[in-house]
Parts: sequence; C-alpha cells; structure tokens
Amino acid sequence: MGEAYIFDRDGTLIEDRHYISSPCMVRPIPGMREKLIRLQRDGAKLFIVSNQSGIRRGYFSRERLMEIDRHMKRLFHPVRFEATFYCTHHPSERCPCRKPSPYFLWKISRIYGFSPDRMTMVGDTHRDRMTAEAFGIRFLFVDEFLSL
Repeated sequence: MGEAYIFDRDGTLIEDRHYISSPCMVRPIPGMREKLIRLQRDGAKLFIVSNQSGIRRGYFSRERLMEIDRHMKRLFHPVRFEATFYCTHHPSERCPCRKPSPYFLWKISRIYGFSPDRMTMVGDTHRDRMTAEAFGIRFLFVDEFLSL
C-alpha cells in the first residue's frame, strides 16, 4: 500500500471563496488536478479533511455541502478520493473533530491502516499545520506540495 495524502479543501484543493455555498463557486487550484492524478497513479490514497462550519452558521445546508462536494469531485475526475471528512460544527461547540484536532487523521489511520509515517497532510493555513503536528505526520503547505 502507498502513502496517504490528506488535503484541506478550501485554499488547498479549490480556491478559498469564503463559505462556498454553491457549486458554481468551486474553482480548482491551478495544477492541483494534474498533481493528484500523478500521486494516485503512483499508488497514493487521497483523503479530504475540512472544517465546514457554514452549515451550523446557516449559510448552507448539509445537502448543499454534498452537492458542492460532488461537483468538486467531478471537476477532479479521474481522481478518486478514498473518503471525505467534514466537521460541520460551529467553532464554539468544541467538538472533537474540528481542526486543529487530529480526530479525522486518527480515523483515517485506524480505518484505512496507515501509520503516521506514511501520512502527509497538505493545507493552506497554520491550523492545518497544527492538525498534522498534533498527529505527528508530515505537513506541506499547498505551494510546497505543488512544487514537488
């Protein structure tokens, strides 16, 4: 089995447009699709971990989030994401799954059998970096990842 790459969504896979509430707002980061195709061809498993508090804030529904998710994945075709984990809680709820908590990284490790030394997180914020550090895995900012 190859490595696991865990991606933040907004600002990493797609442009951060502040609470994306419609599929028409989704714009892939230039070069990302091609990079993911190469990674997957080399045996990597790809995952998404993203905070999406816009649901709890009332900006969009869970159904709309799933519609956006399906549209984004169509834009990345033929890339296949093994799983997508969204924290939909408000930051004030202090849930166990909101980044920088490594909860979803732990789930990926347990469910899919990846040890931390075979996991890399890619993100665009220090919160993403803190998430990776909390679980003891390698972290790359999106620009670093695209330049590899």
